[in-house]
Amino acid sequence: MRVSRKCVTSVFRCLCSAALGLIAWSAYAQGSRLVIVSWDGAPDWVVDRLLDEGRLPNVARMKAQGAWADRVVMGMPSVTAVGHAVLWTGAWPALNGITGNEVPVLPRKDHTVVETRSGFSSDGLLAEPVWLSALKGGRSVALLSATQSYPPDPYVAAIREMMAADEKAGRDYRALPSKFIALSGFERQLSAPKVYADVRALVDSKRLGREGKELAIRVADDNLLIFFPRGEDGTYKECAIYRVEDDALKFAAYMSYPDIKFSSPIEIRKGADWGLLSFSLMSLTPDMSSFLLYQGDCDAFLGHCDEARLRAYVFAAGGFHDLPIREIYAKGGFGPTLWQGGGGEAEERLLLLVERDFERLSQGFEHAMRFFDADLITHYSPAIDTFGHLVMGVLDPSSPRHNQDLANELWPVYARFYELADRWLGRVLQAAGPTSIVALVSDHGMEGIARRVSVNRILVDAGLAVTADGREISVNSLALSPPWMDIGVVVNDKSWKDGVVDADRRSEVLERAKAALLAAKDPTTGTQLIRRVYDASEIVGGGGDAGCDLYLDFAPGYEPAGGLSDKLVVDADPVLGAGTHGFLPERRSMNAIFYALGPGITKSRNLGVIQGVDVIPSLCPLAGIPTPRDAVGRNLRLREPGEEEW
Repeated sequence: MRVSRKCVTSVFRCLCSAALGLIAWSAYAQGSRLVIVSWDGAPDWVVDRLLDEGRLPNVARMKAQGAWADRVVMGMPSVTAVGHAVLWTGAWPALNGITGNEVPVLPRKDHTVVETRSGFSSDGLLAEPVWLSALKGGRSVALLSATQSYPPDPYVAAIREMMAADEKAGRDYRALPSKFIALSGFERQLSAPKVYADVRALVDSKRLGREGKELAIRVADDNLLIFFPRGEDGTYKECAIYRVEDDALKFAAYMSYPDIKFSSPIEIRKGADWGLLSFSLMSLTPDMSSFLLYQGDCDAFLGHCDEARLRAYVFAAGGFHDLPIREIYAKGGFGPTLWQGGGGEAEERLLLLVERDFERLSQGFEHAMRFFDADLITHYSPAIDTFGHLVMGVLDPSSPRHNQDLANELWPVYARFYELADRWLGRVLQAAGPTSIVALVSDHGMEGIARRVSVNRILVDAGLAVTADGREISVNSLALSPPWMDIGVVVNDKSWKDGVVDADRRSEVLERAKAALLAAKDPTTGTQLIRRVYDASEIVGGGGDAGCDLYLDFAPGYEPAGGLSDKLVVDADPVLGAGTHGFLPERRSMNAIFYALGPGITKSRNLGVIQGVDVIPSLCPLAGIPTPRDAVGRNLRLREPGEEEW
């Protein structure tokens, strides 16, 4: 009997598919690796539109082959530190302690209502995160980027407790410290991004054996020389970077316009810290009449990792995030932007950097997969959120600053951020392989606004808040919008150090504050600024020692302005407005995303509307990771019907 080649090929494909399925099932039965990727500030309504436009093939793949939510309702307020803390712990802000990007310093009896610390720090996290429950369950962890992972001290202390318990029980404890890797580059910037474009700053040079132009610069503790050699034909098309050491020049990097626009990374030091710095030659005319050289952001990686593995990871990735959106691009540093009359060249230059940023994330993840051997890996990008803050005022159809013509020009740029993020996701899926569970999440949504409201101005005018020097709110205030949460109001009662409101006056102060807030109107339009004032008990996860007493629902087009302003209402950017978040998480524009793909997960399963606290309790059982101790969310049962969870 003759068998056709087509038949043999079909049988082979079926066997391969069955083998892959068996491998995936084996991993599921033993507890799969869990990878969590976070796109900061990715609203579900934007992702839905981009899926409809066919721009996100890897998200579409996760949706078709895995489980996904219509939308995700996160914690209050809808900000980065809060959203991620809810995801990591499966607990609401009142329980996990992260009530904002800034949080009050506790306990109240020892600190005033105006004292703050970072909500991104591990110091403020009161609930157990998934990486700690994973370590307790004997799994290994690599936090390539995660809020509340730095400083690592609380987790290292927990590891030491586990080591002591293992030693006492006669178990081998020596491998425990190597099972925890936590990296963060957000805490220590070594040098800020910068643009060099002034031809007059260049000086003629012959000291390198070639005629050219040079510029001496200092970056952190290092002296560098930028050299543009003149070619034999008298034109300029190259740029070299030299390290200056004891008046000697040591070659560091090379670029050629337009073929080699990025330099290789250069190690930069500042004190005991080090990081990688790259340059980009964005423009160079042959006669040297103009040039544009970009010096990237340089940050030190901190956290918990031995030096050898840290250096290997950082060099594999190529450095930390480099997204000079506000400080350079928006100010015309790459040329006029679209809203400044430019023709798109500035956006092309920005997107080159964004593409490189996602390439760094991909390279870092692929290195971690090869060398870290972790059961739980987290990674994160702020790119979408950062650009959204700049342009969402124009892009959001409901925004008072929405401009359809400008939106038509900016939407492809904004969409390109997502396309590059989707490419990164594809690299993650490929490197993680079919035996891993990969989850894609975001922490909050985004909407456009045109005006900002000084909540403390309302309270000062109502006689509830007082100023210390005309500019800052005093600790003698009865009620105030604290520096750690501009969308809430707290009564300065005597539970706080130096508090002034007695317990029997709390209700009176709260009622006066509510009345004043609801009565406030825009002096230009007459619009009621705050639609509703909620008691803490009406907000899911609201209140608690680190929370507010009242939470505010602003009218569309308005956002709270922190601190104190002389004016009740001030304009955001007159052309762009602003993109913002932080509002009630039930607000449609604030909703986030969730997609999950991997062994044991039902294909194309729509979970409907879920809550942020449901994510980790649903993923952990599939990955063989104990659910965090303080989690209150539901297990959404992502597995195939009839299958047992690990």
